[in-house]
Amino acid sequence: MAELEAITPPQTLTKEQRELVFEHLFRKLATYRNTAVLYASLEAALCSDDESEDGVNLKRQKAFEDALNKWAQSLADKAWSVCHPDNEDDCPKLDPFTDTATIDLEKIPKDADITRILNTILFIDITSSKQYSARTRSFLSSVGPLFESGIVSTLRHPERALEEAQKRADDAKVSHAQKRKTLRMVGMGLGAVAGGVLVGVTGGLAAPLVGAGVSVVLGWLGVGGSVAGLLISGLAGSSVICGALFGAYGAKSTASMVAKHTKEITDLAIVPVWKTSQESDTLAVRLCVSGWLNDQTDITEPWKVFKGDGDTYALQWEMKALEELSSALYTLITSHAMKYVKAEIIKRTVFAGLMNSLAPLALLKIGQIIDNPWMNARALAIKGGKVLGDLLANRVFGNRPVTLVGYSLGSLLIFEALKYLAEMEAVKTLHIVEDVFLFGAPVPVNSHEWASVRRVVAGRVVNGYSNKDYVLAMLCRASIGSWNIAGLQGVFTKGVEDLNCEDVEGHLMWREMVGKYLKLAGSPEMSHPTPIQSLVGGLTFPVITHQLLLLNGNVFGISGFVHRAVKGNREGIAGVAGLIFGGILVAKLEGAGPSSLSLGVPQILLSGFLVGLGTKLANGCTSGHMICGLSRLSIRSLAATAVFFTTGVITTHLLHGDLPPASSIDWSFPQSSKALLSLQSIPFSLSVLLYFLNNTEQRNETESTEKPVQKRPKNLLRLLTYFATGMQFALALRLSKLSESSRVSAFLLLPFSRAFDPSLAFAAGIAIPIGMLLYRYGCGDYCPRLGGAWSVPKGGVVDKKLLLGSLIFGLGWGAAGICPGPGLLNFGRALGSGGQNIVPYGAWLGSMILGGLAADALA
Repeated sequence: MAELEAITPPQTLTKEQRELVFEHLFRKLATYRNTAVLYASLEAALCSDDESEDGVNLKRQKAFEDALNKWAQSLADKAWSVCHPDNEDDCPKLDPFTDTATIDLEKIPKDADITRILNTILFIDITSSKQYSARTRSFLSSVGPLFESGIVSTLRHPERALEEAQKRADDAKVSHAQKRKTLRMVGMGLGAVAGGVLVGVTGGLAAPLVGAGVSVVLGWLGVGGSVAGLLISGLAGSSVICGALFGAYGAKSTASMVAKHTKEITDLAIVPVWKTSQESDTLAVRLCVSGWLNDQTDITEPWKVFKGDGDTYALQWEMKALEELSSALYTLITSHAMKYVKAEIIKRTVFAGLMNSLAPLALLKIGQIIDNPWMNARALAIKGGKVLGDLLANRVFGNRPVTLVGYSLGSLLIFEALKYLAEMEAVKTLHIVEDVFLFGAPVPVNSHEWASVRRVVAGRVVNGYSNKDYVLAMLCRASIGSWNIAGLQGVFTKGVEDLNCEDVEGHLMWREMVGKYLKLAGSPEMSHPTPIQSLVGGLTFPVITHQLLLLNGNVFGISGFVHRAVKGNREGIAGVAGLIFGGILVAKLEGAGPSSLSLGVPQILLSGFLVGLGTKLANGCTSGHMICGLSRLSIRSLAATAVFFTTGVITTHLLHGDLPPASSIDWSFPQSSKALLSLQSIPFSLSVLLYFLNNTEQRNETESTEKPVQKRPKNLLRLLTYFATGMQFALALRLSKLSESSRVSAFLLLPFSRAFDPSLAFAAGIAIPIGMLLYRYGCGDYCPRLGGAWSVPKGGVVDKKLLLGSLIFGLGWGAAGICPGPGLLNFGRALGSGGQNIVPYGAWLGSMILGGLAADALA
């Protein structure tokens, strides 16, 4: 789908279907609005008995409702203009009595159509308001999937989106009558622009975009009237909007924001969790805060449980104090004093008398922790929270939604930041924070404070607690005089989700367990081992490679496809095209492209070059040697696999040995995986059809001759087989999750590492034995079904060239975690998503080709 097409409503929907979509949106928006008002009302109801304080809360509630209603009505108006483009009536007004029931409505259209409608609404909302409201994201994502990367790409490169859409328009075969109809729609779009839609919009792209070119393209896409005008306005002002949305840390005068607090906070910075040279393709931001530091790596390492996108950040704050706290906590939990405290807590159902029962030595030991490192770090967290609140209010991340995640004192810091925002004017804080996840928070269970925080947050507030956290129990009981701590129990406040983290049996376990409970809490963008999906994907690998063998007589070696394609070999080109096309299908199915590589450009180029050089010298990669070669019990493939696997393991340990602990295993087989498996049935059925249709012809030839003769190759059918099996293999790669470089790297760290991901083991463990059985008992007839000769290596010698090439390939594979198959698949996914992360994968493939050419030159 073209980028511009992705942000225009689908023309396949009837008028009645559009009206149905709007009715669903309108009623769900009313529900969202009413729920938010309920949270604000709860805050006012829980305020103190002080009449003056009561008046302040009621005034704050009124201001919040006014700002909320303004936002909700504005979003409803935009939805109305998209779903009722020809209706001149005004959008209905949202009020407390709006019907919120959707059970009596028909089911809304499929996700692909809903995504385009939601994207159109979102694009118009962002470009007209020059911000991405956290409430808009929270609400729209609850209705259907969003294709945010397409919006990002369109905003950053509007001219590229227009060129792609224009090309589609030029290639379309339409009748003269359709052209006349389109021109009439274009006239409506120009009228809207001439009517003043672009008045006040600045930006260098405004002048060329006002011309008929944009309107013509939108006309081909079936968009006219006010919707076309709004889209053109957004494209024209894209440079201004990008500046407002993507205000990165450091681009704003954050120094002046922090300056007022420097007397209290001397160390505060925002650092990226994943270092990447690529532009971010996400519209939202995630900020993570650790609660103590064993060393400086703990600032970011716990948060690498999130996928490697460019917009996950960590807050660096008071490192010295947090390192001192970490040392003190480890001393405490290993001391006899803490063992005694734990025994006393377990024995008592009421904690009130605990402090009186402790021996003087235990009190002295605990007092040393409480009076110095803990109390000092806690005070700094409270002060740091005010600084963070100020930074958020001043949009340090740009006008985008922010999700906050933290554990221990990091949770306290976040909570204080939210309290700071709750005291500000509602109109300034309504659109900032999307979701909040707090774990082991040393925060009192104060219903009014939690209700205030709930009002500020647009989406979810999750409180992860453990009633086995004896360290937190003691520290909070002694420092703030209460056992009622959010990190130890549920807060039982309307709108706050309490999550019992029962596997956390001590405060220091939060650092290792936060990833697991983020997954259980339903936090998006988490990466987890997927053994079932990998097993099913691996099961299909040998079936696909055997299809190519039986029909064409060729080994399914993807690096060979690439190297042959570069030299103009049509079968190689067909195989490469099939893999890329499979990636495009995956992008359309998932509505997103691949994650970026967490490497700099030089490392990406070096990895690709080494993979190209090594696979050409060794005459194979993981598909040709490991899957196909081991299935034939080839000595050369066995030696090659042993060398590149060993080299890959060593390289990965050297470059990626600091990967975070693996998250909890996901044993599910979700609907998306079922869809990928179902799609494979199309190329598989084609292969089966080709096999049996050529069966009769082959039998007749053998009956009419005394000796078998080699059949003349059926070139077109052979090309079709290469393309079909390439596409099928791409779908299988994505199903197995081996297209994700981070997952491959985590596997190459082996079980000795806490980051080990067994997914690749499940895939290879089933693929190789199934391949052996297929090769042993289903090796085919005297010649391939589609003619030609068998092209399967027989015997061979393990020579220096094979070993050297395998070693070089292992270096490149271990450096980036990708080999030719995933590289082509992800390049296709990038193309299919409108260019999301196309640069790193394009650069990797280009350097791989250069590596292969270098091998030819050396030869």
